[in-house]
Amino acid sequence: MRTLFYLLVFIAPTALVLIYREQIQTYLEEQGLLGRTPTESNAPATPDASPSPEPKRSPSDSSISSTDENSPTVGEPTPLSSADIERQVADNYPLPIFPSLESRVGNWRNVPKNAFPTVITLKKTVDLELMVNGKVGGKSTLRVGQQAYPISLEASQLTVSGSASNTTMTGSIPVDDTDFKNQIRKTYDTWKQRQESRVRKLRKAETQRLLAGGGSNKATSTPTPPPSSAAGLGEEPSINADGTVQIMIDSIKSGAVKEIKLDQIQYWRWNGYEEVDGQDYYTGVVGYSASTIFGEIKTEGKALIRTGKIIKWIYNGSEEEIK
Repeated sequence: MRTLFYLLVFIAPTALVLIYREQIQTYLEEQGLLGRTPTESNAPATPDASPSPEPKRSPSDSSISSTDENSPTVGEPTPLSSADIERQVADNYPLPIFPSLESRVGNWRNVPKNAFPTVITLKKTVDLELMVNGKVGGKSTLRVGQQAYPISLEASQLTVSGSASNTTMTGSIPVDDTDFKNQIRKTYDTWKQRQESRVRKLRKAETQRLLAGGGSNKATSTPTPPPSSAAGLGEEPSINADGTVQIMIDSIKSGAVKEIKLDQIQYWRWNGYEEVDGQDYYTGVVGYSASTIFGEIKTEGKALIRTGKIIKWIYNGSEEEIK
């Protein structure tokens, strides 16, 4: 009996404590009867403790959002200002600087044949001779005020004929005794005006394109999609990885436009849909050097494309057809 008494008094409580140890510990902690490590949430602050200052943030800290509504979003291109556009357009399309006519034609000793006037007016008479087997076979005279047809210019002597279709009867006259130089000068002045006008039109078109958000004129910009009303355009031509357009390359190679040479092209630009002279087209532009009667000029050619074919090539800006 005594043994049973000791078991009930001493051993049973111990067993119960061991079984319910975790529950008892939790209860005592909740009642504050059992100590535990203070945490940041319940640890009392020391009397002389001051709150830690917040760390200073650098203006470059990406976590700080700007309150300036005008600040550009990271990754977006900064819009060009009017001054930037004006400077870029002026750099890309400089107004031509023309030398004197005398410099262009080598002081009248190197006048391009394709710059010759078709017909000239005589200020003095000139005798024409028909040469047959090295002998004079006939003579004729053209008088002051009559017209003659220039054939060649050697030094200061101009060889002329009396008929555009008959160059076997010719004569020689000092070039200053005709209006040859005056006509060349008028042609040169007209040519200069056309070149300057062409560049000004290119400047205007490029300014409008940049104001509308277009990219650099010497890069492929985001093309304009055609409207639903332009369904008859057909499929849009593909653009090569280097920015060239295969249908335009094939056209140039075929000789459809003789003035443009592939090795003279400096840049390509695909415009996508564009309305030209009231008609819908896909258009692409090439910048190149073109030969003219008074030397080379830098210009732009535009291909007008519809239903997978190039309808024609025009000068960008003036919209004159390129032959």
